[in-house]
Amino acid sequence: MTKLEIYSMDDELIKIIEVTKENSYNKRLRMDKTILDFLLDSEIKMPYGCMGGSCGACIVEILSGHEFIDREGSHKIVLKSIGENDALTCIATVKEFNPENIVKLKLKFKADFTIR
Repeated sequence: MTKLEIYSMDDELIKIIEVTKENSYNKRLRMDKTILDFLLDSEIKMPYGCMGGSCGACIVEILSGHEFIDREGSHKIVLKSIGENDALTCIATVKEFNPENIVKLKLKFKADFTIR
């Protein structure tokens, strides 16, 4: 399991999402779930558009845990245009699963979210 800690623009922790190897794969689509999938499933209303890494609407800042996520997948060209500490959630996936792994992500926009 890897934990995704999601922070608002104001550095407030708004959600912790637990990602396991079992829940990180979409059997119907036969592909790994993206971080955007987990955010939307957790009722964080993220902006997104292209779902392929080209519009930049779903960008977040990676505060820590870079080593536990795959920022690029097959989209290496796109990443040349974003910061080293940024990720496009529509293409980024969790790549390592361990109970000690924590990825801290900061939203770069005002989001509409529900805390439960």
